[in-house]
Amino acid sequence: TTIKRYKESVPYEDLSGGQQQLVDVCTIFAFHDVMVSNREINILLVDEIFESLDPQNIEIVTGLLEIKRKLAIFLMTHKQGFNISPKTILTFELDKNGCSQVI
Repeated sequence: TTIKRYKESVPYEDLSGGQQQLVDVCTIFAFHDVMVSNREINILLVDEIFESLDPQNIEIVTGLLEIKRKLAIFLMTHKQGFNISPKTILTFELDKNGCSQVI
């Protein structure tokens, strides 16, 4: 896969982890938009969307999530202090059997 970066074509593999993550996020949003364009689906599930991102890119992704505000977004992250409103936070921990439990 080749990515256009600053008018230059760059192989995906040559991007940093954070840059690859931004490409992945944009791809997820594009696929979602195409898949729901003719359907009444208003849900988006994302897991560890902030992985490998620096604070500036976390703000960019947060801005993209704000644009998708009309959706029910289920976001799983280990990122403390993630701030988007309105939100409901569920905290999980492992029980003695190694199963996740809401606390």
